[in-house]
Amino acid sequence: MARWFSDRRREAAQGTLQALYSEGLGRVPGWDRNPRAAAGEVRWYGLLAQLVEFRAEGNDWPRHKKCASEREHTLGVWLHAQRQKRRLGELEPRKIEHLDDALPGWRTGRTRGRPAS
Repeated sequence: MARWFSDRRREAAQGTLQALYSEGLGRVPGWDRNPRAAAGEVRWYGLLAQLVEFRAEGNDWPRHKKCASEREHTLGVWLHAQRQKRRLGELEPRKIEHLDDALPGWRTGRTRGRPAS
């Protein structure tokens, strides 16, 4: 059933969904929303909130290698991926805006190496 809905969502996006299907599916709430994409959005905003909290605790930017904790690693990998996507032009402008607003300096992060103790 999930595959069938997926196929109909794709057809609707391409403008090739038959009118009869469109009329019938119009009665099914949320049929046109992709659950995987929605879950990805929830995860993205959840990780953004976690990173804001991490920084508010006085931590430096999280690393994606040689981390002090699993939490730092998770946030560091996520932040690294956001930076890479931005550089490649693959990060949505609204997400860049959210990052800019919530975490000024996220684009550059820390300087190389560990800070002096």
